[in-house]
Amino acid sequence: MIKPTIFFVIDTETCRFDGMVFDIGWKAIDRKGREYSEGSYLCADVLETDTPFYRKKIIRVLDKTSKALVGKRSRFVKSRRVAWLDIWLFWAQSCPQAARNMPKLKSGRIKTTAEAVAQFEISKTYEHLHEGLADAKSEAQILQTILRRKKKIPFNEIGARCSRIANERLGIIEPEKKVKAAQKNSAFTISHNDNKKLSL
Repeated sequence: MIKPTIFFVIDTETCRFDGMVFDIGWKAIDRKGREYSEGSYLCADVLETDTPFYRKKIIRVLDKTSKALVGKRSRFVKSRRVAWLDIWLFWAQSCPQAARNMPKLKSGRIKTTAEAVAQFEISKTYEHLHEGLADAKSEAQILQTILRRKKKIPFNEIGARCSRIANERLGIIEPEKKVKAAQKNSAFTISHNDNKKLSL
């Protein structure tokens, strides 16, 4: 029997100054959406030394965590084979052309934040709560949507400039290679003309 690939979707919330993680949420699913584990841990000791982002929401996180999550046992999936997957990169490499209609920045590029992507893929009314478990759940939904597109999964690739990748894919901006080539040709033309003037 072939064992399914389990995807542990992890979301963390960090503090303002040192960037330390105080809230860790996860949800484990497979390609078919079957659920294996979910939960959250609050690193209370971190909150004694630093202030979290979205401070107004921290009371809600503390209340939920203290009542339902701290000390809750969770069944983890044991495996010797572990690979990383950057969901943001995976989405950027596989987003459909309909994503051209997503909200745009002043530059004309589409927004590719977790909230913007979730509003496009899941629900227009989606709100990113900045809570480890809640956000991990929504990101797991995004991952399921991407997996259904049956594109190559970029395992062990950490995304860099994912927003550019998505906007290039959608044809909103020129591919960086073309831009650099155009700049190189432009520089060569200027240099060539300068040399010609000097020879006169």
